[in-house]
Amino acid sequence: MNRKEKKMSESGERHTLSMLVDQGPEALCRIVGLFCAKGFPIESLCVAAAGEPGTSRVTLVTTAGAGLLEKITKQLNKLIDVIKVSDLSKVPSVQCETALIKVQARPRQWAALMRIVHMHRCRLVDAGARHYTVEATGEEQDIETLVRLLRPLGIMEVARTGRAALSRHKEETGIVEEFRLGRRVRDSSMGHLNELRIGIQGGPRIPA
Repeated sequence: MNRKEKKMSESGERHTLSMLVDQGPEALCRIVGLFCAKGFPIESLCVAAAGEPGTSRVTLVTTAGAGLLEKITKQLNKLIDVIKVSDLSKVPSVQCETALIKVQARPRQWAALMRIVHMHRCRLVDAGARHYTVEATGEEQDIETLVRLLRPLGIMEVARTGRAALSRHKEETGIVEEFRLGRRVRDSSMGHLNELRIGIQGGPRIPA
């Protein structure tokens, strides 16, 4: 990255890029290689199989000004493995991340831990003689708040997925469907946290 591009990056905004790519290690290698070679910043990276067979969804968060973002997008579209690139920062979208947080198991702190878990609608996914593991899904700032609240209890390890995001269809903007299981995610088209009920047949019901 030259001096001009570095200045554009430092003065830019955070952007969430969603890419549909061919499935396989080559696509990820080319995308990361491009960012490394050009010196483009990567703040988070989430990769998983997409709905279409043989494809993967790459969600990448970067900081860039308008000019640098356009350059990044053009460079990504030139990669043979990249099918489509979308900037979700300026369109209605749903964005969230998942975190696993392992904290020390101290009997005197159990009540405090459960208050935090209930308040943030998390769940305990593992417990041992010396630790509890909490799973949480939400917007980045919600995860940061949770980590800050759990830190006095003694955080041992943290694993985060990075941001995952999907755009909303225009005709569905502002509509929140109700499903059976409760999850808190950010609907950026409405500007506040909504409780989405994600249905799994026969699954446990989480109280509202």
